[in-house]
Amino acid sequence: MTISSVDFLPKGDFNRSSAQPLESFQNIFVSVLMPVYNMQNSVLDSLQSVLQQSHQNFELLLFDDGSTDNTVEKINSIQDPRLTLFKGITNQGRPFARNFLLQKAKGKYIAWLDADDLAYPSRLYKQIEFCENNPKCVAVGASSLVFSPSFSFTKDLVNIPTLLRAQLLFKNPFVFSSFFHKNIPGVVFKSALLQTQDTDFIWQISSFGELGGLSTLLCKHLVSDSHQSSLSSSYPYILQGMKNNLPLPSNFPFQSLAILFREPKKLSLNEIDFVLHELKKNIPNIAGQYPELKTAIHSIFSYHVLKCSYLFSPILIKYLILANPIWIYKLYKSRY
Repeated sequence: MTISSVDFLPKGDFNRSSAQPLESFQNIFVSVLMPVYNMQNSVLDSLQSVLQQSHQNFELLLFDDGSTDNTVEKINSIQDPRLTLFKGITNQGRPFARNFLLQKAKGKYIAWLDADDLAYPSRLYKQIEFCENNPKCVAVGASSLVFSPSFSFTKDLVNIPTLLRAQLLFKNPFVFSSFFHKNIPGVVFKSALLQTQDTDFIWQISSFGELGGLSTLLCKHLVSDSHQSSLSSSYPYILQGMKNNLPLPSNFPFQSLAILFREPKKLSLNEIDFVLHELKKNIPNIAGQYPELKTAIHSIFSYHVLKCSYLFSPILIKYLILANPIWIYKLYKSRY
């Protein structure tokens, strides 16, 4: 079966000879996990993108969460001993499906892929290679092509562990269908968090070691046209995540900080100056709990101040002094 929906890919990415697994990696077993619900139009392409990986030592586990269309029939049309389908009777939600698959996974590493996304053929090999060559790393993401019926762009991922952790304090820099991590028992998805389940899961993983990022394009990720307009509904979860993870006083202007890092042009320059002054004042507290994040946070909020205005005001100059120009450039390139 061919994959009709991947004509956009550079030819080299589908040339297996360009990414042959090294001998030392062939014995590494990976669990590719895919929750599925009513994905009859896309699931076959997603499955084939896994089955065509250059690294072939994996199991492909699917949990159908009570689909009411022909998703199960589509999956059953593929005969491959590495593929195992588990079927739920009723729809219980993505966290349940993901946690079920985690319990079944036997691989040294876990690779996630949604049933409407595509993995490039070298994905597993490159992420295995990265983790094996960086033993302190417990997880790695990759750059992804993000697309919808009306827009598309490349979401680049920076490869600076401290900067990734700093970004994770305010938003999720990873496309989850490119997320690859060690199989760590006890880490689960929390259904109560709703829109920030992925971010919380990555936070849990990060407590066991460093996070990594590959600039190589390894995933094609589908989003809806409403994705860009859904920021406001995520604010309550962003705020809760900040309060849980940032050692800041209860009277800190968390809401303004959340707006600054998501939609900074909604704030006036005076509001920006106030929230950054409060953040700067509390940097010693943050540095105490997250010593590696101090410089990264300076770079992130300096970058966002730059996005707020095209004019050099005293506020821009004041916070630009604290910035790391190289990291600001990397953030700009990553469409952070």
